[in-house]
Amino acid sequence: MSRAQVDLINFQTMPDGDYKYIMTYLNHFTKFCILSPLKSKRAEEVASKLLEIFLTFGAPSILQSDNERKTCWPELKLVTGRPSHPQSKSAVERLNGIVQDKLAIWIVHETTGQSPFKVTFDEEPPTGLKSYVLPKSLVRIGQNTTLRVPDVNRGHVDLKNFLVVIMTECEGLYTVGYREGKLAYNFTAADLQVISEKLLSIDEVPDDEIPLRTAVSKATGGQGYVKCMCLSGCSSGRCSCSRKTLLCNSRCHPGKSCKNI
Repeated sequence: MSRAQVDLINFQTMPDGDYKYIMTYLNHFTKFCILSPLKSKRAEEVASKLLEIFLTFGAPSILQSDNERKTCWPELKLVTGRPSHPQSKSAVERLNGIVQDKLAIWIVHETTGQSPFKVTFDEEPPTGLKSYVLPKSLVRIGQNTTLRVPDVNRGHVDLKNFLVVIMTECEGLYTVGYREGKLAYNFTAADLQVISEKLLSIDEVPDDEIPLRTAVSKATGGQGYVKCMCLSGCSSGRCSCSRKTLLCNSRCHPGKSCKNI
């Protein structure tokens, strides 16, 4: 029970008011986690949240972080070891992924006053495990389905499943569309899950072709991932994060120095 790990989930592109980060604190022994909202990733604010945790549960002997030395202070005692502990790092990354997936389903949108799942399916998210590969024989033209969106095509809190209608089929590949247009790629039956409700018809789909990433962003109001690959320390106007007035995150320019943090 002497080791804990702290990490930050970056929500700069979809903030909740002034809050742009979520600090995750994970006890490696009990797997007990604590989530704390942050307005910034300044050391003072992070330290204040950690102090609240330490005064409630006690301070660990080892506090692990993968943010290198940029979050250290002169009095901090450094212990030289492996650059990365695969088992412990994957634990906090799994926790971050679970938090992002749950937030995408549970959060209430400020415009609709309901969660994305409730607006899409007119019911609250079901509990329990129910997953299967959809047989090809169940997929028909005009059928409403949900499309499984790959992680690379969605932001932190964008929907994991996307409502579409099947328009055409050719050699086992399906063309699908939604209210903004047809998706530019074809999908297999394994990517689709039939729903009983008739929420969208083929006549409502415009002829415009739209990439999946753009379609998901438009449907959920998200902006997807914003990252840069600068080699000059993000000091020029060419940095995509700086142009969007965002701080760089762990997905940006791995191993390079950065002035936009």
